[in-house]
Amino acid sequence: MEEVNATLGSILVDVRTNRLKISLRKASDLIGISHNYLSLLEKGVDPRNNRPVQVTPEILKKIAEAYELPIEELLNMAGFLTEFETEKINLLEMLQSSKEVTFGDKVFSSEEKRKLLTIIDTIWGESK
Repeated sequence: MEEVNATLGSILVDVRTNRLKISLRKASDLIGISHNYLSLLEKGVDPRNNRPVQVTPEILKKIAEAYELPIEELLNMAGFLTEFETEKINLLEMLQSSKEVTFGDKVFSSEEKRKLLTIIDTIWGESK
């Protein structure tokens, strides 16, 4: 488990109060956690012991789904993703490489990868 930083807490408060416009209790019901725990996550520090609040990826997933936020963003804020894991992916290089490219369970064949490059080139004209 990683410590929750102030940025994550402030994002949670902002989304709950400004975008969703719901109470802490309603938000905790929506997420499926106690209102006390959500309050601690929003504060980032447990006032009883002045220690950072711990959060798991599973709880972050619940929050992401309830608040309609990208899970990667929450995982990154909570320290679960490294900078490397959040870097951009070069689709052109991926499709031109001999590495296996998947979409869900589907593995693209070389021909399908070429077709995707043609489609991208038609849209943006940048894959050459």
